[in-house]
Amino acid sequence: MYQENSLQVFAEAIIGGFDMKRKTASMQPKVETLELPSENTERLNSLAKALIKEAIVNNKARKDMYELIDELWNETFLEVYPLEEESDEEKTFREKAKIFLKKNEDQFKTYFNNMPIDLQNVKLPAQLKRSLYNKGSFVKRYDCWDGVQAIKPSIEIETSIVLEVICAINKAFSKYDHINEKHIVEIAVKRMNSIYVEQRRSQAVYARLVLNWLVIYFRGSRSSKECMEFISQFDCESKFEEILCKLMFEVSNCWL
Repeated sequence: MYQENSLQVFAEAIIGGFDMKRKTASMQPKVETLELPSENTERLNSLAKALIKEAIVNNKARKDMYELIDELWNETFLEVYPLEEESDEEKTFREKAKIFLKKNEDQFKTYFNNMPIDLQNVKLPAQLKRSLYNKGSFVKRYDCWDGVQAIKPSIEIETSIVLEVICAINKAFSKYDHINEKHIVEIAVKRMNSIYVEQRRSQAVYARLVLNWLVIYFRGSRSSKECMEFISQFDCESKFEEILCKLMFEVSNCWL
């Protein structure tokens, strides 16, 4: 339920630091993308041979080295791409988003798990798509929410892909005057690459998939008078931006 005093509701919502397009037209620079170093096959081969020689000299079996690399891979990856510290505002919004997801978990689970999908026309991560076959034939519905929520972080952190996408939307609000899908996906992927190491090559697909779910869900839900007044404060250029304003309002006021 929302408070009757809309100004108070707006104050609660704006505390999170919403800077997106408040009647302004200038565009901010693009989000910097995560630049992975180009592969140097010759150098990698040289390093690999040096490692193998050391293993042989020290009487290590091939299996031992596989296990060692597997054990150290995530730790080393995070040394190369450490998880960036969030601002106080971003941390506050993240806690609100956790509350929002917890309060609406059953509703989201029912909605997304029963979402019809044409698998032949939708690009999905291979790991998720493998679970959608039923003895050689496509299923018309699948457990979307459960499938994505089952993907666990590679590091000790309380999060989910859905949470990361919602927090990426908040960060886009602070960074841009006008936002689009690409902005949000790039922001989400940059952080997710340091959290879901095993899914690094599929991050963008997961982020885009979850973002589309959220847009579909909020596009079909009713907006309160307070929410509509909140949206009207922003210079939205598209329905997409209006829906994201709605999401931001709902998350920021989820405890009311």
